[in-house]
Amino acid sequence: MTETPDAMTDCSIRVPLPALRQALKAVLPHAEPTKVGDEVTAFQRVRLSADKSELFVMATSGATSALAAVPIETGSDSRAERFAAWDGPFEIDLSPSTVRRIRQVFPCREANADGEYDVVQLDMTPDAIMISDASGLFVEILGQALRVSCLPYSSDYPNLRDALARALGAAGESQTAKPLVSTGGMFALFNHAATAYRMPLTYEGTGPKESRGFIVWCGPSFIGHVSSQHNDDNSLAKRDAYRRRHMERLGLQPALELV
Repeated sequence: MTETPDAMTDCSIRVPLPALRQALKAVLPHAEPTKVGDEVTAFQRVRLSADKSELFVMATSGATSALAAVPIETGSDSRAERFAAWDGPFEIDLSPSTVRRIRQVFPCREANADGEYDVVQLDMTPDAIMISDASGLFVEILGQALRVSCLPYSSDYPNLRDALARALGAAGESQTAKPLVSTGGMFALFNHAATAYRMPLTYEGTGPKESRGFIVWCGPSFIGHVSSQHNDDNSLAKRDAYRRRHMERLGLQPALELV
């Protein structure tokens, strides 16, 4: 059961700033781009979902999806004091421009020699989120806080955790090689995760032949999914022709004689 803003009035947690910045950077490119004057769709947002021990940062355009996990500092969750039983995550939606502003206002440093890192407090309500310095480690913005408005919560937003769970589970069922057919721009969206986490990307085929896709993960904190383009008769014939050209060029098949 998901605790939408209508079911819970507020939630306060503390998270490591470096991990939050990594998550926002890795996930943001997967939100559907916004256009001035257009109505905001369910996909034109980044969703924050405060779970039991981690804050999930999620985005999807329908063609690609991404989820990054940020640890919640032990003892910092306001819900632990008010609810004896777990009722589900607290969720809010932010616009892509708001996410970019948060990253701009709150820069951070690497952990110091003692392993200490910058921490921020997130005070969330259905209408707004307040981000404030909770560690005092970065003197440049000590005491600074940023309050930004949330988007209206979208009930049409897909359940990305369930979708990714199904895709990841299916990825282990078969190791049969599957082609990934995708535009270069869509494929490149996952490079932001590789840059944010400084780790390589791993791709695993998932799903049946008719609806194949690829799970993409980057280290222990980021997982995503990219859909492969549909194999209609025309595009499939073209790809087979292109593939044969490569096979001929590399000497793996004889060249076809012109008729």
